[in-house]
Amino acid sequence: MPDHQRPVVLINTFRLKAEDPAKLIALLTKVTEDSVAMAPGFSDATLHLSLDGERCDVRALAEPRAI
Repeated sequence: MPDHQRPVVLINTFRLKAEDPAKLIALLTKVTEDSVAMAPGFSDATLHLSLDGERCDVRALAEPRAI
């Protein structure tokens, strides 16, 4: 697949307080479902919570021409 057709991977890392990771996960899930997923070229998003609950990574895929 030529480079101009490969999906773009966007990764955002958030630091959070270990005692309350569920709030951030819920917020990021809602924002992704309600707005980001509606953006042209959006393909997929995955949230990853670290085992210590101090970081959350959001990995999103989009079509390159949509960025």
